[in-house]
Amino acid sequence: MNLLALSTSTQRWAVWLHRHDGWHRGVQAEAGRGTGQRASLTRMVWQLLDEAALQPADLQRVVCDIGPGSFTGLRQGLALARALAWAHGIPGHGVGSLDAMAWSLRDAIAPGQSLAVALPARADVDFVGLRQPGVWSEQALAAADARAWWQQARPDVLGVPTGDRNRALTRLAEAEGARIVDAYPQAETMGRWYIAHPEVVPLALAPRYLALSEAENHAGVAVPETTVPTINRGAGTHT
Repeated sequence: MNLLALSTSTQRWAVWLHRHDGWHRGVQAEAGRGTGQRASLTRMVWQLLDEAALQPADLQRVVCDIGPGSFTGLRQGLALARALAWAHGIPGHGVGSLDAMAWSLRDAIAPGQSLAVALPARADVDFVGLRQPGVWSEQALAAADARAWWQQARPDVLGVPTGDRNRALTRLAEAEGARIVDAYPQAETMGRWYIAHPEVVPLALAPRYLALSEAENHAGVAVPETTVPTINRGAGTHT
């Protein structure tokens, strides 16, 4: 299968391409700010297509993380994923960012252990995913509620991006003796999972924003596709 996977929900952008004969390659970049982001992501994608001797029309599936995550990053990644899917009539699959982080850490936990992953939503709020045996849940967690949540959840491992170590949840994990590891949504992990599970009904390529961009916040722009719910479900695809 010719599959392209994109991750732009955090500051670490990643693109991974898998060719039908097993060839694969990925590239990563730290996303900057401003107008260069779209061109940077496009260059990453076209670089891999050139190396694989493929054209966009040769793709058979596009996978992209849909958040929660950076407003600007999600717009860039999803705009490109949607454009490729629409222009070439190929399926576009969405992956939750916290799901993708948990998948990337599946080998970091022992059987029976629980795993939490977190992304910053605002200065005093994190968006947290918790994987316990048989159950996956997501919720927005205020710093004031972190201790009570921790006492109930008791995760053995906490995965957070490198730059988010100085937050309430991470400091609490350090104090409680939990293992803290670097975690990002990984394009390769998302792509490989979908190749191995073609029967799964995909999520739509619809963004789950953490917050509006500063400019749009000041302008009062409405974002109808904002979803920061509390989600509880069986482990399902998280095994």
